[in-house]
Amino acid sequence: MLPVNDLTAVGAILAAALMYVLATVVIKFVFRQKKEDILSRYSRLRRQSIDLQTAMSGYLLEGNTGKNPIDGELTFADFYRQMKSNHISNLSDKYLSRVKKSNNPLFLTKVEKNLEEQEQKLKDAEQLIATVVAI
Repeated sequence: MLPVNDLTAVGAILAAALMYVLATVVIKFVFRQKKEDILSRYSRLRRQSIDLQTAMSGYLLEGNTGKNPIDGELTFADFYRQMKSNHISNLSDKYLSRVKKSNNPLFLTKVEKNLEEQEQKLKDAEQLIATVVAI
């Protein structure tokens, strides 16, 4: 039989090990949940961007000139090209694949901030072209 001091030390070691395992499980769960939320938001914004580009493309294909100014000196065609470029840079399949594969919390925080920016850009774009194209 172990002396009381040894039992206390063994108990403290077991408690520390249990706390470590529990903390690891909780952190992984929270991370996984955050990643799922980010992927869901990404998919929603990606779809929104594609729908907006489709509406803009349809407007241009109907024979409407893309040379009409939409905001100051920015033409509708230039705005459409900017939308496509922004989508490729920030909401593409390639970028989505990087997000899915990443287990880096710092990268996911960066993605989350990027999605906030994209959400605002899409909202602004919808408002800007709502007067020209029926979305």
